[in-house]
Amino acid sequence: MKIVLGFLCIFCLSNLHAQDCTSLAPMKEGMELEYTTYNKKGKDSGAMRLSVKEAAANSAVLTSELINQKGKVQGNFEYSVKCEDGVFLVDMSMFFDSQQLQTFGDMQMEMTSDYLEFPSGAKPGDKLPDGSVEAKVKSGDLVIMTIKMEITDHTVEARESITTPAGTFDCMKTSYSFNSKFGFIKMSGSATNWLATDVGSIKSENFDKKGNISGSTELTMLKS
Repeated sequence: MKIVLGFLCIFCLSNLHAQDCTSLAPMKEGMELEYTTYNKKGKDSGAMRLSVKEAAANSAVLTSELINQKGKVQGNFEYSVKCEDGVFLVDMSMFFDSQQLQTFGDMQMEMTSDYLEFPSGAKPGDKLPDGSVEAKVKSGDLVIMTIKMEITDHTVEARESITTPAGTFDCMKTSYSFNSKFGFIKMSGSATNWLATDVGSIKSENFDKKGNISGSTELTMLKS
């Protein structure tokens, strides 16, 4: 299963003053971001375009397109983000690759998804709550396949300045471990993400279970 790993919190940080919440996603309608993805050898392997579809005072719906090296859209998905009681929440259904799910055609899909939590005022050394999402592919009452993704050991590591083709950003560096299951196929590893206020993910790196880099992404275009 292709899971949109690295884009966790691609979707992270703007201010919702009404609820004193530090958001971790672009929240302005019309805002557009483009990310370039790289394989484990550092070679360009495609892109992702992110835009804000709808925005309200304390919530937003984001849409994303996954693009291959030839510029063809291979999949798209949308997910929600919101602020409640000073905690920024990201719908974990974003971790599922919509193109992969579309291969099941008209079969029923039952989704159970957490919101990944980012409390306001999080600082280096803080442990963030875990999260999970599960989808059951069904034909009638028969479960054909179960797809699951879990995020654990989510931690704020440091504050760092990161420069990409989109500019230089003051970032919160976070890390987490992941475990995923697509039928009988299992995968685990870890990731590091750099997040900037009012923008979201600036850069991310993914690692396999042995600690070897398996891919990365960086923000290459920002239009507000």
